[in-house]
Amino acid sequence: MTHPDSTARRHRSPGSPGKAPVVPLAEQQECGAATVPEPGLYDCRMMGPAIATWLAAGLAQTAGLAAACAAVAACAVAWSVAVTVLRTSLTARCRHRGMRGAWPHPPWHTALAILAAGAVAMLSAGLMTLSATHDAVARIAADGGGSAVLDVSITAPLQASTRRGSVCMAQATVERMEAGGVREPSSARVRLLLGSDACALRPGGRYRVSGDLVQPEYGREAAWMTVRGWLPIRAPTALRSGVTRLQDAFLSVTHGLSEQGRVLVPGLTLGVMGQNSAIDALAPDGSVDAVYAAGLTDGFRNAGIMHLMAVSGGHFVLLATIVTWLMRRVRAPRGLLALALAGAYAALCLVMVPSDSITRAASGGLIAAACLCAGRRGQAMSALCWTVCIAVIVRPGLALSYGFALSVLSVAGIVMLCSRCTRSLGRVMPRCVAEPLAVTLAAQAFSLPVQVMLGSGVPLLAPVANVMVAPLVGFGTICGLAALAVSIVMPPLGFAFAWMASCATALMASCALWLGGAGSVVRWPSGWGGAFAMAGTELAVALGIAMARRAMRLWRRRRDARDGSVDAMPGTAAMIGAADAMPGTVDAMPGAGVSRAGMARENLGQWWRETRDLLFPT
Repeated sequence: MTHPDSTARRHRSPGSPGKAPVVPLAEQQECGAATVPEPGLYDCRMMGPAIATWLAAGLAQTAGLAAACAAVAACAVAWSVAVTVLRTSLTARCRHRGMRGAWPHPPWHTALAILAAGAVAMLSAGLMTLSATHDAVARIAADGGGSAVLDVSITAPLQASTRRGSVCMAQATVERMEAGGVREPSSARVRLLLGSDACALRPGGRYRVSGDLVQPEYGREAAWMTVRGWLPIRAPTALRSGVTRLQDAFLSVTHGLSEQGRVLVPGLTLGVMGQNSAIDALAPDGSVDAVYAAGLTDGFRNAGIMHLMAVSGGHFVLLATIVTWLMRRVRAPRGLLALALAGAYAALCLVMVPSDSITRAASGGLIAAACLCAGRRGQAMSALCWTVCIAVIVRPGLALSYGFALSVLSVAGIVMLCSRCTRSLGRVMPRCVAEPLAVTLAAQAFSLPVQVMLGSGVPLLAPVANVMVAPLVGFGTICGLAALAVSIVMPPLGFAFAWMASCATALMASCALWLGGAGSVVRWPSGWGGAFAMAGTELAVALGIAMARRAMRLWRRRRDARDGSVDAMPGTAAMIGAADAMPGTVDAMPGAGVSRAGMARENLGQWWRETRDLLFPT
């Protein structure tokens, strides 16, 4: 432990033994976490273990344990070298500035954490892979499929089927399988392809289904089953039945909206677009026009705002803001506020359609609530890294999930770059425009390599589209959640809220169709090659910007030194001293000590600031 006065002793200058010099916070942060408490945006100590966990779990499932061990060892060595170099550099800078800062931990501490996290992740992924390989359902599907009887539990709301010959599909977990007169236990995940009569299956219920098992065409399920018959074994719990009725009532209400409302309002609220819901597939008056829904989806994807149709951190941030405001109005203690936040996150996860991005957001929210309960300051990057470690170890399949990767990388970019981008953009544009633009650029910077890996190209107008729809997202989400809450008891009021949400989504749709047309996406190689090429391009651009800023700072220093060279002329001090004794001093003269170019820049900047404040008052 460090003595409370040790920080002050480190900052005392030799010339003033009783006082500590005023050191800017930015310089204190550069001189290590031992000098000042580590701020949340810069606490990257768990980043190495998080990367090692992700690599170990992913490679253990795809390339084998040997490749995973090599990757973890390389990660530990590379991270140790980077920490050593950074530690030496920061110590030298602190000594140059008269401070005694130091890196809080030796490099081998982080190396041990990386090796431990990687070992646990490899163990978890290896056990999962071993279990999936020897599972009875996966074995039959790999052998070409066949007829079977499964005891399954439905784990997610039913959705419209993407395969011909079936109306709905459901995600389920197998508990027992019977094939060829042999009953075997199982824990495989399967996708059930259901006819119209079997769409009565409810999430949370346990059923016995019979049909044909086949290998999955895509996805992470062990097998797909075309269901021919089913029998109920156990009904869903009262809580799960209530949630299902709540979702069905909301989807039924949105069915009365316009085409774009039927597609976008469920996506903005629940995370499943309207044409993909089972309610739409079973609608007696026909489902959404497939051609229109596909065009609208392509427009959102090309405009770079498809992430709005997936529930992620935005819902949790909005809910946390509302809960925090309410609890502070009643002066609730910190522990009660943390408990209320945890309960609100759990309730939101219960009513949303399950996805990997929700898993990431809920895990991060619960970690933040635990820190609040313990009285610790919010540590955004540390919480994100702990989220990755815990989630990937518990569910190793998340290491191969594109949705989880996009969610994590977007949040990492926002945490590390958003504040800096906001400050830089705020110098040339209003803050109301700079903030959403900075969020978009920061999120895209980290997640773009994964996006191009999927073959979606580079959306050129994504920053513009996100800035345009930013004021609509919060309003549409609040109205959608209000419709979800009241539709089961007051359908007319629920329809009113859903209609207000559709007004916001109508403007989003117009923006997506306008900015997501032909020529809005640059073609880019897909796969790992395209991802590495995009990452290299972004790194080159970042280095170019850093070098340009450094060159600009050096040019300004030389210009200031050149403009102030008159101070070194003989007799300058006597002339200035005589001028100070006169009623009109040199310092009082406008533009004294400033070059003409400097005065012109200052006048132009002052004009721009006054014009900006006049047009965009804050």
